[in-house]
Amino acid sequence: MVRLRMVIDCFKEAWAFLRQSGRQTFLKLLEINIYSAIVLLFFVLLGIGAAFGLNLLTKPTGDINELSVLLATFDLMAVILGTIALILVFAVLAISGVFLSTVIDSVSYNIVDGMFSGKSISIKSQFKKNFFPMLRWFIFWLVISGIIFSFYAAFLVYVFTEAMNNPAVIEEYEGGSGSIRVVGNLLEGIIGLVAAVVGFFLTFAMYELVIARQGLFPSMSRSISLVKNNFIETLAFLSVLEIITTVIALPLAIVLIIGIFALAMVAIASSGMLIWIVILGGLPLLALLIALGVLEQTIILPATYIYWKKLQSKEQI
Repeated sequence: MVRLRMVIDCFKEAWAFLRQSGRQTFLKLLEINIYSAIVLLFFVLLGIGAAFGLNLLTKPTGDINELSVLLATFDLMAVILGTIALILVFAVLAISGVFLSTVIDSVSYNIVDGMFSGKSISIKSQFKKNFFPMLRWFIFWLVISGIIFSFYAAFLVYVFTEAMNNPAVIEEYEGGSGSIRVVGNLLEGIIGLVAAVVGFFLTFAMYELVIARQGLFPSMSRSISLVKNNFIETLAFLSVLEIITTVIALPLAIVLIIGIFALAMVAIASSGMLIWIVILGGLPLLALLIALGVLEQTIILPATYIYWKKLQSKEQI
């Protein structure tokens, strides 16, 4: 019970903070999330536009039967190269949007730190300070994710290669039976378990990176050390925090799910006005989704910040 006293004190302090500054924190985090969503949406739309333009430029014209073999081969190569370029352009722009959005999101940690320390945080200046630390963070995890995904992608390639010779393989895989599906479930389970464990031990890595200004690997090492030395307390803290966040955010989540379902039903029934329905119905749902995310951040970030500071003080004693 003595070991968990710190956890209880964290939630008491977090509750007192939210009562005093919860509304102000929510509004500041909302501003950051709006900027982040706008940047991400802009780059995704830019990628779609660029891909559409490339598709028009590389689209073959004329009747293939009337062309010479050389021209037909040229058109085929143009389509292949154009498709590759299309995918690359969209991927680069989408990844750039995700990165810049992630940098903007990282300012949320500095905002919370400023709320507790009484410092005024400029989103623009803090974005510049966080840019290169977040760039290293983003590239590192992008590479790690790519390596992990490559194993799963290799498995899927194997499944579809086998399916070309034996169509029953796909039925076996989709039906959830057979050795291939067992291997797939095992692979997915291992990836999910590894992600959960890594996420648990890196709970404080972002706080160390953008607030304590530690380097990429020192921030991860410091977070692992804090969690390892306070394993039971951290597990209890995160479990209770997850329960509290879920209970508070559940009503908004239910409304969001109902809204998405209703929008899908209306869109199916009115295919002729699909675009307008998606726009008019999707924007309120997007706003609700952002509000839900900000509400969770308003609860999680201050509580975790308080707990992180207590662990730092405890380690220094």
